[in-house]
Amino acid sequence: MTRSQTGEVLPHVDASRIVRVVCGLLVWVALAGEAMAQPRLAAETLRLRAALRADRPAVLRRPAAAHYDVIALRVEFQPDTSRFTTGDGTFDGPLYGDGLTPAIDPLPHDAAYFEAHLAFLEDYVARVSDGRTTVSTHLAPGVVRLSQPMGRYSPTGPDFDTDQELVKLARLVEEAWSTADRELFMDLRGFDPATTAFVIFHAGVGRDVELIGTTLDKTP
Repeated sequence: MTRSQTGEVLPHVDASRIVRVVCGLLVWVALAGEAMAQPRLAAETLRLRAALRADRPAVLRRPAAAHYDVIALRVEFQPDTSRFTTGDGTFDGPLYGDGLTPAIDPLPHDAAYFEAHLAFLEDYVARVSDGRTTVSTHLAPGVVRLSQPMGRYSPTGPDFDTDQELVKLARLVEEAWSTADRELFMDLRGFDPATTAFVIFHAGVGRDVELIGTTLDKTP
């Protein structure tokens, strides 16, 4: 028994019992909250599923075209002996100066090599679309050689993502197609611009394979 400041006798308080009661209440509240949360979670899941189902028709309103054309151009560079680039800049030279040959996509990288890759693209699109979309590929005859070595067309340095550096890639694309138009006499009449894609296959190994970064080591 304890007494208050006024001398009134107060009953003894069992602190451990109070702790047990409070803990029990907290557990009950937590369980009740979880039980209440389950219906909310289920309702939210159903709402999201319904939203996804509702979005599907919107995607299908713009299906792929029935047919596409892909025009591919082979591009090489002025030969070089730079240790900072892959190969010598041409399709005929070795990729690696130490005499190694690639195990994947082995040489030679000639017209038949690229035609086989383009044929794979045609077959892949036809299969994944269940025949609803077809692709016709067209490999330009001959190889275009640009006016500069490979490294001149590669954005490099700490400012590689600036317009001043990225314009090098734009020059590659512009020079490649203008040279092809001048030297290969490509007839592009009859192709629909809305369903025609243009692809450049350049000599050497691209940065997408080398993953080197922004130096001249194995570029472009």
